[in-house]
Amino acid sequence: MNLKHFLLPGEEVNVFRAAMLISMTDTIEEEKELMDFFSKRDCRCAAVMISGSDAEALKKINHTVVGACLNAGVIQKTRSHIHPLVHGVHEATLGTRLDSSIWQNCRLKVSVVRKGNNIAVVIYGDLGFNELSSHKTVGGSFQILGDEQL
Repeated sequence: MNLKHFLLPGEEVNVFRAAMLISMTDTIEEEKELMDFFSKRDCRCAAVMISGSDAEALKKINHTVVGACLNAGVIQKTRSHIHPLVHGVHEATLGTRLDSSIWQNCRLKVSVVRKGNNIAVVIYGDLGFNELSSHKTVGGSFQILGDEQL
């Protein structure tokens, strides 16, 4: 796969676009290929699946994403990293309508890409009452981390 056209002029990575691409991968091989591509361009990447009812997903999404980012070295365990990441997860969740007042099932991939202090969170996947009525949904957020550097 030729991924060069996903870079900004001057070979710079757009972290939001990178997170969107990773969240939309269909296989673990595609996900790893994209994460490797962006990692070679000084990005830190993490991705995790969230599934179940919307109520279950909302209860676990912050802990799951923060844990995945800490384990992958995307963020440090500091307030200036975790706080903006949690805001990013919240904003991305709002975009997906996962927090609606109706009960739904979901199967979502959350991806996080960081370069320097720029960090993006994108959630992409399926949401619906049952598999025959589900539809695609997406939400995203861009945040700036605090002063700590990796």
